[in-house]
Amino acid sequence: MRKSAHRIGRLFFESYCSDKSYRILEVGAQDVNGTLRNFWREGFHHIDANIKAGPGIGVVLRASGSLPFSDDEFGAVISSSPFEHAHFSAALSPSVAVC
Repeated sequence: MRKSAHRIGRLFFESYCSDKSYRILEVGAQDVNGTLRNFWREGFHHIDANIKAGPGIGVVLRASGSLPFSDDEFGAVISSSPFEHAHFSAALSPSVAVC
């Protein structure tokens, strides 16, 4: 994880995730060289999802197809760095907005 992604991830959690009842899905959560898990607060309901199994990954996603969750299941869906990987980006729905 790049230093900038780490910093922005920390700021996101500090700014938007004060409600511990918030359910959060992190897509692309494999810990390669850092993870947003460092910022989960005690009591958060979260799922770490990735297209490959690994430590801390709760749900393994198919490389193509829809996410196995209902539309209103999470208060936030976050992703730190996987968009730089072309094979992953192709699997995203056209309705996903990147901001």
